Amino acid sequence: MLRTHRVRSLAVLVALALLALVMAPAAPAEAAKKAPAKFVIAGSGAGHGVGMSQYGAYQLARTGSGAEQILQYYYPGTTIGWTNNNPRTVKVQVLGPPVDKRKKATIKVKGGGFTVVDTAGRVLLGTSSGKITLKVKGSGVTAKAGKKSLTASRLTVTTTGTATVTGAQGSYHYGNLQVTTIGKRLNVVNEVAMNTKYLYGLDEMPASWGNYGGAEALKAQAIAARNYVIKRVIKLRETLGVDTGDPACDCHLFDDERSQNYTGWKKTGSSANQPWVDAVKSTITETGVLILRDPSAGFAETPYFASTGFAAGAGTARNSDVFKADPLSYLPGVADPYSALAPRNPYKSWKRTLTQKQAAKVFNLKSITKIEVAETYSGGLMKTLTATATNGRTVTLSKTSRAWMEVLAVPSPWLTSIKPK
Repeated sequence: MLRTHRVRSLAVLVALALLALVMAPAAPAEAAKKAPAKFVIAGSGAGHGVGMSQYGAYQLARTGSGAEQILQYYYPGTTIGWTNNNPRTVKVQVLGPPVDKRKKATIKVKGGGFTVVDTAGRVLLGTSSGKITLKVKGSGVTAKAGKKSLTASRLTVTTTGTATVTGAQGSYHYGNLQVTTIGKRLNVVNEVAMNTKYLYGLDEMPASWGNYGGAEALKAQAIAARNYVIKRVIKLRETLGVDTGDPACDCHLFDDERSQNYTGWKKTGSSANQPWVDAVKSTITETGVLILRDPSAGFAETPYFASTGFAAGAGTARNSDVFKADPLSYLPGVADPYSALAPRNPYKSWKRTLTQKQAAKVFNLKSITKIEVAETYSGGLMKTLTATATNGRTVTLSKTSRAWMEVLAVPSPWLTSIKPK
């Protein structure tokens, strides 16, 4: 009887234990599946990752590489050569749609007089420093200086001084400023010589690098930048059949990252930036300019960016992995340990935030608990990301690394971690 009682007692205890397990609160592992409010994305480097790394070029120059060696390293299979010093001009949009939508602006002139000419040849003169008030009027634009004004579909401003424009990032001394309207918004372009004055005004590399062993990097940048603008002019001619610029902006180029960063006289006119101007001049003779040829002897595509990432094995990328473009043999992606070795590189690390709402939109998935980089392109650029939800469902997406940069709003495609917070 005693043994039977013990067996029954044991059975009761087991039953009670099982009941307790059933009624117990959620286990810690289950609670850990709660979706975070946001994710912190950590990475390094800056830019799209194709072509020449600017900080890498700086380090190569510091360690003895010339401009030709730098360019042939980042664009393997290309050659440096001379082409005709074409005196043509290009138009750079410094203010206007779609980025800027203002209907009024002011041109301020310092250090000299100015002339405003309309399409009929009428002239508005300013004999000394002053200002020109611009205003959209119908399908045209009105310029007012003092008590006089001109209204036309296009106004051209020239000055012996230096001009600034409300809302524009630079200042302008070379060439002229042309004012039109696009979609009833002001549009202002700076027309300058393509092979010389335009390049003088580019603010893509710190000119100070020329004082610290980086003069050959500046020269390489000047050649790459010249190739960029020549290819742009050719593309507009081939695709739109025009040589006067894209009608959508009355320009060949923008003054920002959509083309190349152009600040005009603000860059050229400062004595601190003389090493950059000298670098551009070193690529020019009276009859010729240095350019980069592709393997077929045409003008090479020369994309460039600030810095690769800092992880071991990080490098530049194939152009087809970053852009929706056919692969080019001279943009295969190369190892780039040089960016990480360049002094005072500010892109060693960065962090950005992705909210739960933003993540849900990207992956079309609710209550995401984890996001991981599942696959990378050569050079370590992100290719495939996987998101996991609280219910265990996963979504895996592959994109070009440039597309991922835009979707995640990050400065480069080299990620080190994505952590919930």
